[in-house]
Amino acid sequence: MHSLMHPALAEARRLDLLATAEHVRAARAARAAAATEPPAPAEAPAAEAAVAIRLARPADSRALARLAELDGQGESAARLARLADSPWEGSVLVAEADGAIAAALAIADHVVVADPFRRTATLVDLLRLRAEQLTGRSARMRRFPRAAAAILRPRPH
Repeated sequence: MHSLMHPALAEARRLDLLATAEHVRAARAARAAAATEPPAPAEAPAAEAAVAIRLARPADSRALARLAELDGQGESAARLARLADSPWEGSVLVAEADGAIAAALAIADHVVVADPFRRTATLVDLLRLRAEQLTGRSARMRRFPRAAAAILRPRPH
């Protein structure tokens, strides 16, 4: 039956069969190699990193100063370190990711410093949320104090 096929079509069919056979051989070789090699350890995504939000301690003052310097906020470095060393507990919140401080927030004025070499947007959001929980003030009330006062002011009936 192949003798009735046009020579150009026969050549195209032969090339297709060769390509398919080569593909099958490559797939078999890849499966065999995968079976003999141990699986590569998977890196944990940033979302699965162990995260802790806590109040800063005096032992954190150096890490906070270094973090502020990394973030380009040298003027905040000494202040954050001083706040962490102060006897007033709860003046700075820190976000630890895998045991290292990656972001910090001063509760009084909501100044944030974060490691610029890591993905910290979610950590900063968590810090802001925790600060709101601790102070009882929402971000909206901070941004619009007159409106917040009007909402909270008792109205005569």
